[in-house]
Amino acid sequence: MKKVIFLLLSMIAMFYACDYAGDIKDYKEDLAEGGPVNTILVSPSAFTLYVDSEFPSMSYVSVPTNTVDSVVVWSSDTPEVLDVDPETGELKWGTVRNCEVVISATSATRKDVKGECRITVRNTVGVYKYLDLRAELGLFVIDRNMGATMVFDKTVTNNMAAGLKGNYYHWGNNTPVANGEFGGDDGRGGYYTYPNEQTLLGGYPEFDPSWNAEGEHFSDWSQGGETPCPGGWRLPTKEECEKIIYMTNVANFNTQQEKTAARALREKLGVAMSGYQRIPGGNWQWQHGMLWTSTWNPETKKVWVLWATNSGDWKDDPWEMKEMELKGIAIAVRCVRDGNVEDVE
Repeated sequence: MKKVIFLLLSMIAMFYACDYAGDIKDYKEDLAEGGPVNTILVSPSAFTLYVDSEFPSMSYVSVPTNTVDSVVVWSSDTPEVLDVDPETGELKWGTVRNCEVVISATSATRKDVKGECRITVRNTVGVYKYLDLRAELGLFVIDRNMGATMVFDKTVTNNMAAGLKGNYYHWGNNTPVANGEFGGDDGRGGYYTYPNEQTLLGGYPEFDPSWNAEGEHFSDWSQGGETPCPGGWRLPTKEECEKIIYMTNVANFNTQQEKTAARALREKLGVAMSGYQRIPGGNWQWQHGMLWTSTWNPETKKVWVLWATNSGDWKDDPWEMKEMELKGIAIAVRCVRDGNVEDVE
């Protein structure tokens, strides 16, 4: 008898220890059939979430597995930090801070039956790293473009590699355009031959030429709404980028020490070249790196862009600001935030 009780307790423990709903499929024949729901198992059951983590797909299994009471309502005990769609279980950031959040799946017919997922929220980046540039710029800056798998390195021969460039985004659209590796005839790859027969590796992003910062997929990046940035991070403003330009321009400084510091800052920020691109009304030169700002004019549909001249050659040419029409254009995003160290760790 004791052995039977031990086995039953062990089986229940295994159910609740499951991190994925698929793990309990092997035990289906041992689960009770029919009748009202008496247990809900949530998957994953526990994990740590960083501000740059991808949200997992929340799922659940009702026990008995063939119960008629299989509908649940999702909820969060701390929705101001991490909320959840009550029907789909889709997670959504609020205002991030270090804390524990419990996501529950409660039976729609039996309010006393629910499953839980315990999430440790960390208000810091786990995938990306950040640069503490408060002394120079008053900002923390993510060390690479969103979607990039590599930090920019001036010693890398191919400084237009997709791993450095990251994702291309239409301004105001959080879904990146095609993100293939360079080469061949993929979305952003291929070679372009100039009239002087110089051939350069460039980009042909599969962007939507009609995109005009409107419609159901539009998010106003200037108003602190959802952006491609991790929770708590945002796009830089025009004024912040103007400070970046000033502090990286060697000509603005007199002493050798100051000039060296300006070059070092430029190297830390490392803006990958954006490649040759076709845009409405013309082309972009391949050797410039371009980053969106959050500053735009909603009437003219023009956005200010940080234009990192000769970014791949590490020359002393000053970077610039350009006001560009956003229609059909897709370029990179770099994220910043202000505050104290406690805000990012």
